[in-house]
Amino acid sequence: MILKSITIIWSLVILWLSLYPFEVDAHGIKLFSNADKIIHLCMHGVMSFLLAWNIQPEKWTSKKALVLIFATILYGIVIEVTQELMNLGRSFDYFDIMANSLGVLLGLTGYFILKKSLHSSAKRN
Repeated sequence: MILKSITIIWSLVILWLSLYPFEVDAHGIKLFSNADKIIHLCMHGVMSFLLAWNIQPEKWTSKKALVLIFATILYGIVIEVTQELMNLGRSFDYFDIMANSLGVLLGLTGYFILKKSLHSSAKRN
């Protein structure tokens, strides 16, 4: 229950950070060029990792993995389209979608690597 709550909260934080009309530079925060792409990648990577962790290991199927990938990438696309439609200073960016999508794939990869590692450790003990 706690993991599901954390996952929902994380997904809502992504939504809020993506749609709230503020400029990072306006607050005196200086980031390197395209730092937001790394932030997108990390936020969506963590989200897909958390979503994967919510699925019980014995219930994993390739179909569930594809649905999770599709749904999380679609979530990022919907956010980007919404940014454009809201017209509050945020804008649609194909590179953000690519960063989100790569983050989803890396998050799932990280989950499966960790799952395999934990499974191997449990077998040895």
